[in-house]
Amino acid sequence: MSQAVAAPAGSDRTTSVFGPTWLSALAPGLTVGLIWLATLLAALFAPDLVSGTEQEHVPLAAIIVWPWAAVATGYVLMAGRVRTSGDDPLPWAGFTFSIGTIWLVVALASIFAPEIVSGTDPTRVPIAVIIAPVAGTVATGFFCLHTASARPGRG
Repeated sequence: MSQAVAAPAGSDRTTSVFGPTWLSALAPGLTVGLIWLATLLAALFAPDLVSGTEQEHVPLAAIIVWPWAAVATGYVLMAGRVRTSGDDPLPWAGFTFSIGTIWLVVALASIFAPEIVSGTDPTRVPIAVIIAPVAGTVATGFFCLHTASARPGRG
C-alpha cells in the first residue's frame, strides 16, 4: 500500500516549472541584465571629460565602463555554474539583489559624483567614472567568489 501512495518519480518540486531550480536558474541571467542596465545608464548619463581651450568632450564612461561590466558578467556566470539541482531560491534572490545593488551604486556614482575641475580653461575630470566600474567589478568578484565557495555542492 505504501508504494501506491508514493509520488511519481518526476513530481518533486525541484522539477516543477516554478520550483527552486527554475528560480535559481533565472538568477544569473537576471543579474547579468541588471549589470548591463546599470552600465548603459552610466554610459549614457555620466558627465564627459572636458579639457583644452576648445573644451573638447570625451565620453569617458562610454569608453571605460563596458570592459569592466564584461568582467563582472564573467564572474556572475561562473558563480551561476555552481548551482545544484535542489537549490533554495532565496540565496539566489539575495545574490541578484546584492549584485544589482552594487551596479546601481556604480551607475549612480558615475552619474552624480562631483568632478575635479582645474585650470583657467576648466578641465573637468569625472573621477568616479574611472573608479566606480573598477570598484564595482572587484566587489562583484568578491561576492561571486563567496557565493561559489559557500555552495554545499559543486555543479
